[in-house]
Amino acid sequence: MMKENRDDKGKHDTPAARKRGQQDELSALNLKSTQEWTPAIHRYAARVAQHSGEGRLSSYNKEKTSFEQALKKWPEKEARQLKETLEALRFIDWAHMADDLLETYRSRGRLNVLERNLQYLYNATGTAKDPQFRNMAAVNVYLKSTKEAPGLERLLRAHALAMKNKVDGIERKEVGAIRSHAVVGIEDEGLTAVQIRRINRNPYLTFEATGTPSTNARGGEVTPGHILYPEPESIKDEALQRIAERAPGLVQQIIELKAKSENGLSSVSSREYAALTQALITELAEERYHAFNSQCQALGALDTPEKVLTYIKFVAAHYRDLISIHPLGDGNGRTLRYESLYAPLDAVGISRPRLQDVNTDVLNSPSGWLTEVQRGILSTDQVYQDITKRINLGLRIESCPELVFPNMIREVGIELRTRGRKGALTNAKLHPIDGGQFGAYVDTRMMMDTALLRSFKDDPVSVIQQLRDDYKTFAKSSMILAHVPGKGVEEFGLYLVDFDQRATFGVPVSAEKEKWLYKRDRWYLNETIWRGMCSEDAEITTDDVLDIFRRLSWISLSNNASSTAGKQDPTVRKAVQKDFDAYNRDLLSGRLVEMARDHVGEGALYDSSYGLSTSRRREIAAGFAWGLGRFGYQDKEVKQAQDRIKSRVLIGALQATKDVDVRRLKMVAPQFSYEHGRQQEIMAVGGIDPDMIMTVQLLDRNRKVERSFVRNPEKPDQILEVRGQAEPSWSEVRTEKHNTLIRVHQLF
Repeated sequence: MMKENRDDKGKHDTPAARKRGQQDELSALNLKSTQEWTPAIHRYAARVAQHSGEGRLSSYNKEKTSFEQALKKWPEKEARQLKETLEALRFIDWAHMADDLLETYRSRGRLNVLERNLQYLYNATGTAKDPQFRNMAAVNVYLKSTKEAPGLERLLRAHALAMKNKVDGIERKEVGAIRSHAVVGIEDEGLTAVQIRRINRNPYLTFEATGTPSTNARGGEVTPGHILYPEPESIKDEALQRIAERAPGLVQQIIELKAKSENGLSSVSSREYAALTQALITELAEERYHAFNSQCQALGALDTPEKVLTYIKFVAAHYRDLISIHPLGDGNGRTLRYESLYAPLDAVGISRPRLQDVNTDVLNSPSGWLTEVQRGILSTDQVYQDITKRINLGLRIESCPELVFPNMIREVGIELRTRGRKGALTNAKLHPIDGGQFGAYVDTRMMMDTALLRSFKDDPVSVIQQLRDDYKTFAKSSMILAHVPGKGVEEFGLYLVDFDQRATFGVPVSAEKEKWLYKRDRWYLNETIWRGMCSEDAEITTDDVLDIFRRLSWISLSNNASSTAGKQDPTVRKAVQKDFDAYNRDLLSGRLVEMARDHVGEGALYDSSYGLSTSRRREIAAGFAWGLGRFGYQDKEVKQAQDRIKSRVLIGALQATKDVDVRRLKMVAPQFSYEHGRQQEIMAVGGIDPDMIMTVQLLDRNRKVERSFVRNPEKPDQILEVRGQAEPSWSEVRTEKHNTLIRVHQLF
């Protein structure tokens, strides 16, 4: 696929201007290495900062209102289940629901995610009878309605609601109370040396090895052990320093206790030690709340992107400190996430982060944890927007990539290559990544390697992180910028067929303009590809022409799927789906080059090719409609065959992102060669979607257009029949003075 970069054309297309543009793009990329944010989160922060405090909350709530309005299109029971499923994304750890989400995502419409009842995964019986999910809903209501500032009292009230009805067997005395006993995090599977260093650098935590290092399933060295949370005898000096001014007497008491303990002397009873533990944890937590509230007050209004990002950093660090202190006897993770992570962001109109790996709070560095939070915020923001759009457009909820993969890649840096020059300018531009592409990549990898799917079931966090890194490498290799002499900078890429594209391909939506525009704008370029064919069987009728606009047919199907032409639509689409799977596999395996070479050379695999031959040049396709190829390649012999030809049909359609521009394939696959460059062939994978056929032209024996049937982009289910040649357009119908309107046809 080739995209035109219009900013680099015309009077701006000078070496100096191109160099400045490349430097600007590189400057944007450098944000990642010099700042604590990526361009994607910076854009989000800029959107948040453009509103005042009240306006920001109004805008934040408006987005939620849009979701609620969309839900009214659904039956009440299903709408409630979807709301609870989305709420479960923040309550249930992603690793525990990942298998269900991926299975429904890859089912191609066979499975329904709402039937999985994901919100009850932590309930003892897996049903609504148990209180876990219901309790967290009550916590949510409380935190949204209370005017109480972040603090220990608010945390304890939230904990009392979260652990109500003896959740997880918690003792009654521990509900809504600061812990009075030691807490140890058991890491039987072991931690890496890097993770252990991070734990020991944390002012509140210490790692204590319980065994010797060994090699884990991923080939890394890990050491089993315990994470020791704060208590009087093991508290670190750095943590004590934080409360020295607030509680000097308590600090002195603990220092003396530690000194005696180190000398093997016991000076307090178990009851006294419990009281001392509770007092210590209370002071540690109170100090962190005070520091957080002071930071926020000093920051002031969130009226710039940088302030918004700083606030997010404060919240992330605040939560990390509190989870390290572990102030509660049980339920620290769920309660602190709602009270100290979600609620402070909610309060200022910032989306709650959906975390891919909750363990990154203490196992990652502070900056690594901040990155996890930033990505989670973007995920939540996008998942609600995408699902709202899906409800309105009738797309499958299960195919929402943001629903399945919370840690999405938002951009990759791509190269700029110049014809005739060796080497390339790396990271010349940040290319935005459509989530559907990452989802298709994961699906195809698992289709090709079933062992990968089994590994995902065992360790989804590690596998998805590896796939994320692999996809970044794949994207960089399959997308480039190319400086084309006389044209400026163009973008070329090879793109997978994603689940939404495959679900809508060949399904007519032109009667609903919003859906038609969504399909066009997401997967199609403002470029026309042409396909010409002739027939000796019968003269084509007006109804036949209109059917070309309505459904996949003999002229719009790939070589492989063409055998199903004229059969029931589900049969035809099933053949096209197989084409899409084969193409995706070939794109990942590198076999696409071999298939493309065979296709353009009409080799042994031509008849079973998942491609359909089209051309960017109208005159080339018109020649085939006239009879070139079928009756030879010399004008004389084709002219002699004209009496045998009953119809000459030429179609013009929009080029899809999936379609392979054979002229440009060598840019990303240097081993590819193409002998017929003048034909400017585009290999339409699976064929051409009838919805994106913009014109059908009927030619006479002299290659002149007798009649044109042109789609009206303003009313896409309307076809204008005119005399003579009328060209397709992205946004309007273009006719000449000599064109005479014959009739306006309604497709549906």
